[in-house]
Amino acid sequence: MKNLLLLVVVLFASGCLIPGAPHYYHYKLKQNNADSVVVISYPSRLDYQYRFSQNVWDSVLVFDPIHRLFQKMTLHENADFYPKAYYSLYKNERRNLKKMEKVKSIVVKRYKQNLVETDTLYYQDLR
Repeated sequence: MKNLLLLVVVLFASGCLIPGAPHYYHYKLKQNNADSVVVISYPSRLDYQYRFSQNVWDSVLVFDPIHRLFQKMTLHENADFYPKAYYSLYKNERRNLKKMEKVKSIVVKRYKQNLVETDTLYYQDLR
């Protein structure tokens, strides 16, 4: 009985049996593998992580397919010196998770000194 209880505790601690485990959606540029967007769906929010090769932009906007608006992302470099941009959206899990499963592309706008570059990143199934 103790072994069974220990097994259940280990499984819950590892996140295997927790309801609402995160879903990952990967989007990449077709011509360049350096730029990508990873959308992570948690039970209470969606996290957009934009990974790019150069941090030369003043601001980055991502098109939020749930609200159909461009949202500003926070720019910074992480501990591994890979530049990233983040945006979090708090959401209703079931309804918006079904919407994210249908999204085949994400649009990203990057600004530098009032000049804009727009890229479309396409869904890649990594299973």
